[in-house]
Amino acid sequence: MISARVYNSSTKEFGREYDHLAIIVRLEENEYLVDVGFGEFSFSPLRLVPDEIQRDKRGKFRITNQNKEALLVSKASGDEWMPEYVFSLRERRLSEFEEMCRYHQFSPESHFTSKRVCSVLTNSGNRRITISDNKLKFTDINGTKEIEISDETEFDQLLWKYFEIKTKLLGHSL
Repeated sequence: MISARVYNSSTKEFGREYDHLAIIVRLEENEYLVDVGFGEFSFSPLRLVPDEIQRDKRGKFRITNQNKEALLVSKASGDEWMPEYVFSLRERRLSEFEEMCRYHQFSPESHFTSKRVCSVLTNSGNRRITISDNKLKFTDINGTKEIEISDETEFDQLLWKYFEIKTKLLGHSL
């Protein structure tokens, strides 16, 4: 387990340590960055080879040396490389992530608590479906298509259709 500091495109800064957890896997003599929980990210593990452009179903990725201790993973957006996060290869314990986990779950400043959001990668890996507040988004290698959600009834229907989640339990709304 490693700690990643996520890039914020609004502030142009990287977040706090333990902001995100990813995994380094060693197979034979190769190391890979494996990250299944980072939203619009790679579908396949990324080889830890600096400056190698790696392509998969989700786009083009590159890992570069940020400094002596940190690596930067970026994703191509047209002709530009957009930072995703920085990380070191230092092994971490799950308990080290507790404070940031609580922040993401409960802080009014966390983007996870400021709006409703649910996202899933389709089985083929070619498309991500996201529902966020009043928008339904379909994202693939060609870009994102957004559909405005008109009301709570439509939101509930879409949440069920694409995620098999019901918002009503025992007559109470979630």
